[in-house]
Amino acid sequence: MVLFSCRLVFVLVAVSSAAFTKLETQIGLENTRYRLFPLALAAANDGSVYVSESGTIKRVSADGAEVTLISGSTELGNELGDASSAAYRYPNGLCLDRDGTLYIIDTFNHQVKKLSNGVVTLVAGDGKEGHADGIGQSARFNRPQGCALDFKGNLFVADAQNDIIRKINLSTGSVTTYAGQVDKHGYEDGEVKTAKFNNPFDLAYDQSTHTLYISEPYNGYIRGVRDGRVFTVAGNGKYGFNDGTARQATFNLPRGLAVGIDGTVYVADSQNHRIRAIKDGHVTTLVGDGNAGNVDGSLTEALVSNPLTMSVDGQGNLVFVDKHNHAIRRITK
Repeated sequence: MVLFSCRLVFVLVAVSSAAFTKLETQIGLENTRYRLFPLALAAANDGSVYVSESGTIKRVSADGAEVTLISGSTELGNELGDASSAAYRYPNGLCLDRDGTLYIIDTFNHQVKKLSNGVVTLVAGDGKEGHADGIGQSARFNRPQGCALDFKGNLFVADAQNDIIRKINLSTGSVTTYAGQVDKHGYEDGEVKTAKFNNPFDLAYDQSTHTLYISEPYNGYIRGVRDGRVFTVAGNGKYGFNDGTARQATFNLPRGLAVGIDGTVYVADSQNHRIRAIKDGHVTTLVGDGNAGNVDGSLTEALVSNPLTMSVDGQGNLVFVDKHNHAIRRITK
């Protein structure tokens, strides 16, 4: 990506958080024809959004009028091959590359898959929970969650139950431990090999600064990795709500992440029912007043309920899963 959500690798128009003015629903409960139970999403260049549910991958049109089943079914399982017969088990991460390949983090199958040209193939993981670096199927994950792509052909994965970040070289299939210590959850900055995480949930990559951002719901931090070191971006390790300087700010189960074209890091602060923004060492609230709700309109009036995962589309809009509203919503100019 050029400086935006790690789920999207298309060129975006320059939209900063200061340019955002309103929240709108792309698809939600008012659409009685389609009912979504979304987990993760990846926004495409044309404004459409790929959405994962417990066993399916769907595509929502830019206007929200059409929902197309791309892969999977309501029957959970673990099958590769033709997209229509493929099976998943709660895929909690999606990443879309510039060629249209969709990478799927199949969380409870402990695997990473890809969907391209109507066929689902295995990228990495043997389907058993645990930890092992290696090539392709010889690698092992433990409930992997969010993902991020860089322009060097690497896919980063939040290997949540192993408390580490993994790196997959998509050209060779090599899976390595990128940061953190296996099964040594905690909080520690420093060198990538000695740093500690606690159930990392989502990732976002800033191509301009070569920084990988990581959300930690249970530590209450947003962390970063750059030049071989892990550092704290925002949060003070306590649950609650407080805007202000990055290290004084407080989150309540921060989950989804996205990076805007201007370098702003967006956070789905799920239990605070807010979308937060981190920029120039400060944390501000973009949407939400702390009350769960389902209101479109100006950013000062709009309400959300348990925002989960996030992405940035080709027009620079911030798109997110509004979990308890069963909705895909977007923040626009």
